Amino acid sequence: MKTVDFSQRLKTIRHLFGLSMEQLVQQMNVPISRQSIYKYESGAMHPKPEVMQELCRVLRVDSILTEGHSFHLSPLMPRLVKGGKITTELYQQLCFQVCAWLERYINDEKATGQYRKFVRPDLIHPAKDAKDAEEAASRLRDCWKIGECPIPSILRMLERKGIRFFETSLPTQLLGLSLWADNIYPVIVLNNDWQSNTVERLRFTVAHELGHLLLNFADGADEERICNQFAGCLLMPRNVLYEEIGEKRDFLTLDELIDLREQYGVSISALIHQAFDLGIISRKHYDWWYEEQIHLNIKEEGWGAYAFTESLGRHRRIQSIMTNKENQKL
Repeated sequence: MKTVDFSQRLKTIRHLFGLSMEQLVQQMNVPISRQSIYKYESGAMHPKPEVMQELCRVLRVDSILTEGHSFHLSPLMPRLVKGGKITTELYQQLCFQVCAWLERYINDEKATGQYRKFVRPDLIHPAKDAKDAEEAASRLRDCWKIGECPIPSILRMLERKGIRFFETSLPTQLLGLSLWADNIYPVIVLNNDWQSNTVERLRFTVAHELGHLLLNFADGADEERICNQFAGCLLMPRNVLYEEIGEKRDFLTLDELIDLREQYGVSISALIHQAFDLGIISRKHYDWWYEEQIHLNIKEEGWGAYAFTESLGRHRRIQSIMTNKENQKL
């Protein structure tokens, strides 16, 4: 991660945690003015040690502010729309934001007694094709005792397991991304504007990024395709799809796919992909669905809706405990 000047570090971290200069000043236990914060952020002045200590206390970060780095990050694994790219500038920006957010989050977890270690499940090593992806998804369901039932909220389930979720503003071509911090903390980055996406696409993106985090890939393997297959099989296992629609079909109706979408939280397009990948439908029928149906209704409007709400709660709960601790000190 490229080192960022202190002035930019302070400004970025302050904005990241939603504090105005006035709010930052009000929470400091040393005499300081808004003008001083402005000078720190413009590079005109550097804080004295006691002020730096207070900045770290209020922002609840340490080395990311004082030194410009904290965690060693694995390469970011983005899920991009077709033709999308991630610029070097955005890459560096996301790396810094993730480090700042994660340092504060881990500090808060430990301060509130809510720290949770992620235990990495033993899956396929290495994954080389779609068959391995399916086997890995099946093993994960067994390891986490999910069974063959629908996963009502994949976000809440992964939070319980120790996956950390960071929400930030992402460009439309970037659906999400994942990374490891210090090879200990698995992080999935999501767009904070969930309304721009369907809940089914969000669920698939999260499952796809989980594949990137948990799978080791054989040399030359198509990682994106393997993670797509992993996501599909995690959300809708082969045996379940067979039991729902059969092992061989000449034609799938929209009504039956809507029913599955509403129960399993999988989009119509993902279900068609899954049915084709598992050999349930022919290439001809797959092409028909895309040419005559899906391409004419990319957002799948009017084709049912998933019944459960996807949301994140762990970070909000930890924040409430932190606020309560601070209030008790007053």
